[in-house]
Amino acid sequence: MIAASPAPRDSGTAAFVEGRTFDLLLEADLVLDASGDAATRYLANDAAAVRGIPLVWVDTAAGEVGAAFDERGVDYRDLHAPDAPVAPTDAPADVLGGSAAELAAAVLADPGMAGTVRAWDGATLQQRRYARDSAVARPGSLEERTTIPEPDDASSISAPALAKLLAGATTLGIHEPVPTLLDVREAPEVSFVSLPGAVHIPMGELPARIGELDPTAPLVVFCHHGVRSSRALGLLQRAGFTRARHLTGGIDAWAVQVDPSLPRY
Repeated sequence: MIAASPAPRDSGTAAFVEGRTFDLLLEADLVLDASGDAATRYLANDAAAVRGIPLVWVDTAAGEVGAAFDERGVDYRDLHAPDAPVAPTDAPADVLGGSAAELAAAVLADPGMAGTVRAWDGATLQQRRYARDSAVARPGSLEERTTIPEPDDASSISAPALAKLLAGATTLGIHEPVPTLLDVREAPEVSFVSLPGAVHIPMGELPARIGELDPTAPLVVFCHHGVRSSRALGLLQRAGFTRARHLTGGIDAWAVQVDPSLPRY
């Protein structure tokens, strides 16, 4: 478990800040947010969603404790829209803290506890469960919910098709050259799992480093689930990379469809 905290005043303390959260979560099973900072709570929620682990939060201002798990169809954003007003309460911090610890253990034991919210009514914590409208479709992950439409077939490639290309001349019926692989994930993601031989240029550095790549060579760009790589593909195409494609489903699809021995996150 890891506790989320807002940006520190000194640089010696690890914190949840934009662009520096993934490496903190590689070994975590759950995020417990007691930051008291709304921006940190949304960041913790999104990081937990991408990592595929539950979030338990304590909001002392609102007198609330809750559990969310994006993979179970409910995250903090489902329960609390950004900028929603907060009604201050006098809920005792020790009661909230104890309830959060108990709820964290409960959601680890039973992920179905996601959507549980306990709110202070002035005397006790009252529990309710979030019920999603089954008539409203909701994909399971944050990246799926924020993805952009897939490019056409000429600009994308599946994991099995890429595996055949990488096998080169040993694969009958394949007459395309072996493409360069471009990994646009962040360094902690690459250190956790990678594809051999891939060139690593994080998405945020790609505009400045695009000159390191050959625009005339076949290229396949990939990320975690295909969201960042799809955006990177657009950048590459605008820069004249006419033979660039992106890996549909990212390295996660490769782990599922090609090499199940790879770790997933």
